Amino acid sequence: MNFQKYPIGTRIKWVLPLHFANGLAKKDIGKIGKIVGYRKGGTIFIFLPESTHFASNSTSDLPISWWACWKHIEILPIKGQQLMFDFAYER
Repeated sequence: MNFQKYPIGTRIKWVLPLHFANGLAKKDIGKIGKIVGYRKGGTIFIFLPESTHFASNSTSDLPISWWACWKHIEILPIKGQQLMFDFAYER
């Protein structure tokens, strides 16, 4: 499961495809935020500090901008993280 690989607090970029986006979501495409929670079934809760949108389950203690699925976000590298590329693995 990806929630074990990418814990709460993981930095992300909102890359929702335009054909899915409504007016508010289009304004947030490309913004940087973080994963703030998960829901059963693989839904991710994300918070984008620069967004003016808040999800229906957002609270003052746990702000949530959008619900997302994995293909609608891009995981950003962590400072000092070593990235592995296909050519780095023996075949």
